Amino acid sequence: MAIAGEMGIKPKIQVAPKFLVWILGLFIPVMKEMVEMIYQYDRNYVFESSKFEKRFGIKPTSYTIGIQNIIKTDYTRRTSDSK
Repeated sequence: MAIAGEMGIKPKIQVAPKFLVWILGLFIPVMKEMVEMIYQYDRNYVFESSKFEKRFGIKPTSYTIGIQNIIKTDYTRRTSDSK
C-alpha cells in the first residue's frame, strides 16, 4: 500500500486467511512457503540493527525513502525505455 501511495494510485489488494494460504500451498509451492512467513505480516516486526550500524558504519534507509528511490530509478527507467 505504501508503494501505491507513493505512485499516487489506489492499491488493489486482497487478503487471504491463513487456512486458504495453506490450502493453496498444496498446489502452489510458493504459497506453501508463505504460511511459514505469515508472522511477518500479522504483527509488528521490528529489527534492531544498532550493532551492525556501529560495526559497519551503515545507517538503515526508511521504507518511505527506499520506495521513493525504487520508483525514481526503476519505474522512471522503465517508462523512458518504453518510449
